[in-house]
Amino acid sequence: MTALCLLLAVVAFVLFGLATDHHHQQRLGQRLTRGRKRHLRRLAWVGVGACLAAAFAAQGPVYGAVAGLGALSFGAGAVFLFLNLAPAGGPDTKGNRNEVQVSHSIRARMHGCRSAGPRSLDRARRHRSCPHLPR
Repeated sequence: MTALCLLLAVVAFVLFGLATDHHHQQRLGQRLTRGRKRHLRRLAWVGVGACLAAAFAAQGPVYGAVAGLGALSFGAGAVFLFLNLAPAGGPDTKGNRNEVQVSHSIRARMHGCRSAGPRSLDRARRHRSCPHLPR
């Protein structure tokens, strides 16, 4: 039952993570709709409840509460590290164009270039007015 509790905690926090726009796009390669976001969050809360129920069933009310919260903490930490540090294997592994533009915009602003706005990046590349942007 403790292993089941840990598994449910990890699954619940994976669902919470995929209910965010950034991680959903990065991991699954699709835009997150409002209905899907609501559905993923509901399933995640069911997973949290099932994790706590499994912990209470396995170890009683006092130690079950401690074990359940510990399992939820482990699940949250493991999923946080995985979603933020593991490379995405989806169709968008080369990087999103918007993210690339933002990083070049930040780099250009750090060097004090005038044409550092997101709309002027293509113009700056064409006219080579900013030497800090890649060609």
